[in-house]
Amino acid sequence: MRLTLTRTQKTALGLLQRGIPYEFDLSKPAERAVAEDLRKRNVATETPAETPAPKRKGKPNPAPDPDPAP
Repeated sequence: MRLTLTRTQKTALGLLQRGIPYEFDLSKPAERAVAEDLRKRNVATETPAETPAPKRKGKPNPAPDPDPAP
């Protein structure tokens, strides 16, 4: 199950960030419990698997090299 959090949450699996899609393996009891709890408290929404991850904020891309002088 793929869930995207609507706010940052500290869980038994660690700190899960808002807006990042996380893949939960429901065959593992710990991941299943966290996923069910997040959905029950309405802090996560189910996301289709083919949705690409959003771009993360960080350093901007470096400026292109200036054109060489003629």
